[in-house]
Amino acid sequence: MHKYILSAAALSAAACATPAMAQDGSRMIQQLEQADANRDGMVSRAEFLAYRAGQFDRLDRNGDAVLNAADMPRFERIKTLMQSRIAAFDSNGDGTVTRAEFASGPTIAFDQADANHDGQVTRAELESARNRVRTQLDQRQP
Repeated sequence: MHKYILSAAALSAAACATPAMAQDGSRMIQQLEQADANRDGMVSRAEFLAYRAGQFDRLDRNGDAVLNAADMPRFERIKTLMQSRIAAFDSNGDGTVTRAEFASGPTIAFDQADANHDGQVTRAELESARNRVRTQLDQRQP
């Protein structure tokens, strides 16, 4: 089950940054940190896209080189989440997401963290994004 949750979280983080669409908003922050390939404390858009492209094989559970309904888990909540994320990446509307569509898809998580829109997420911007996610999660809890 954890494999399914991680797959859904990875796809969600790749597409968006809102806690309502992610299993846990901290996963998005963790992925941004992991994308820092040169370990300089900043994540460039190129680093983020390269990291995300490297996640494709993990999400393609059946190995058919596309993300589609066949890759979705049986768990309804996660399945619904993944369907919405696949739709966000499916640029030609054929119901599948190719490696190219996934690599060039929306970068909402990166864009939201990049507060000054300079193509780099600094350590300060990452901490600010982490705090926003925590606040949003706290507000959602009864």
